[in-house]
Amino acid sequence: MLNAILESKSGRLSRDAEKNIRWSDLFRGSEDLVTATIFERLSYLPVETAWQLLATAANGQLHPYRMVELKTLEFWPMWETEDRARGVEPDIFIDIALGDPARRTQIIVEAKHGGAQYAGQLKNEVMAWSKAVADGELEMPDDLIVMAVGGINSASRRLQLEHDFAAVTAEIEDVPNLAMVALDWSDLARAVSLHLPRTSHEGRIIKDMERALGLYGYRYMVVTRHLEELLGQRRINRGILVPIMNLNRYPVESLK
Repeated sequence: MLNAILESKSGRLSRDAEKNIRWSDLFRGSEDLVTATIFERLSYLPVETAWQLLATAANGQLHPYRMVELKTLEFWPMWETEDRARGVEPDIFIDIALGDPARRTQIIVEAKHGGAQYAGQLKNEVMAWSKAVADGELEMPDDLIVMAVGGINSASRRLQLEHDFAAVTAEIEDVPNLAMVALDWSDLARAVSLHLPRTSHEGRIIKDMERALGLYGYRYMVVTRHLEELLGQRRINRGILVPIMNLNRYPVESLK
């Protein structure tokens, strides 16, 4: 379906006789679709590669472990809570073992596209997670990470969210080594673009992720690689590249 959307082959959805909706427009408007598309493909990658991408995107907030074992990746789990009749539904729950000796780490992912992250919502998810552990639905890990993806449009907003999250979760008991990691979809786009695939299979998945993020407007140009591609496809004039290459200290001669 992703390729059909990208190549405009997926047709339209007809809600009524006068209004047709393109699949690509529907995709761009749904944070659930981009969340599923990107994190599904992360789960298809070797788990060490997936963790490296997340660690790169997190800009030092996650340790780049080489020993990684994925135990669970669940989309939209529903956890009961005493305060909300419908329960709480984070976007993704990840159970993973990191390092040697392994540390059992669980990650609650809350993703936003167009909306904002709020510490109160993240707190509710931690509270619901805590109840699930107390009820025996989840095992107690060594570490719990709340990962806020998107919905943070500035460095000051990120700092404010971190401050608010620490304040609202301070009194929650029986939560081991709680940490919050905040990153943007553009950070993931950067990590994906910078990654050098080790196999053709990995490369195809990475390319899918890059194109999906691009459909949402999240792109990162790795200057050397992308300019080579554009020049090879004759989509850019070599004369235009000279000042760009000089600025990036990239030898024009190598592109002859």
